[in-house]
Amino acid sequence: MPTLTEPTGTRRHTRAGFSMVELLITLVLVAILGSAASSMLKSQLRGFSRVNDRQEARSVARTALRTLETELAMVDATSGGTNGVIAASSDSISVRVPYASGVFCASGTMLQLPVDSAVLATAVFGGFAIKDTSATGAYTYTNSSTKPSAGTASNCTGIGLTAPSGGSYLAVSSASGSAGAPMFLYQIVTYRLGNSALFSGLKGLYRQVGSGTAQEIAAPFGTSARFRYYTATSDTALTTAPLVSTIRGVQLKAAAYSPHRTAGRATPELVTVTSAFFFRNRTD
Repeated sequence: MPTLTEPTGTRRHTRAGFSMVELLITLVLVAILGSAASSMLKSQLRGFSRVNDRQEARSVARTALRTLETELAMVDATSGGTNGVIAASSDSISVRVPYASGVFCASGTMLQLPVDSAVLATAVFGGFAIKDTSATGAYTYTNSSTKPSAGTASNCTGIGLTAPSGGSYLAVSSASGSAGAPMFLYQIVTYRLGNSALFSGLKGLYRQVGSGTAQEIAAPFGTSARFRYYTATSDTALTTAPLVSTIRGVQLKAAAYSPHRTAGRATPELVTVTSAFFFRNRTD
């Protein structure tokens, strides 16, 4: 029987491939690289989360500082007169915050200078203060619940004072002083560090205007958060509240926490805050 042979000039081709051992080695290497990449990604994500949480903690602190700075910087602390501070302790401070200014005319009339309408709409009248222009130059405060009403222009124009555009004339009950004396209306604001309603076991900063409802404006803070006070005779903040007549500034010392906790960490990120706020018109 004849034998079959390949035609002259042809060559047998063997198909290349992977052995089982090579395939297993490849899979192991891919698994190792994937695990390393996954661990690196998780580490980077945790680092990003910590940075973000620290920024949130700083944001908590900045919110409190901005609010305190805006209002406490307006509190009067004229040497020799009644201080703009009503009461003070390690966890609260009540102050008279001006919201409208002008000059006293006559017969209980105030010439009010232009003021932002939004400020007037949200302010809660707590009283007025008139400067003594003949003696100490200090302000005398009068707490009052009688809100000013429209005043008589002639009480001011009769002594040569005219309200500028955007200003007004106000009738302020019981107001008396020298014609042309600086005068302002104020609201009573209380800041308090108390148990947070949002974060169990931590503190929040509350703001209350007059006898209204206290609102939690910043949280969470550590339980050691407290107010300290600068006096007329010391540059060191006191941990015990002094007489209100001697207070010329406030220090807030607190640990501000992030509202969130980074995965894998027992406690939220925190930043320590120590800021000082000094009142105006204090010369000693």
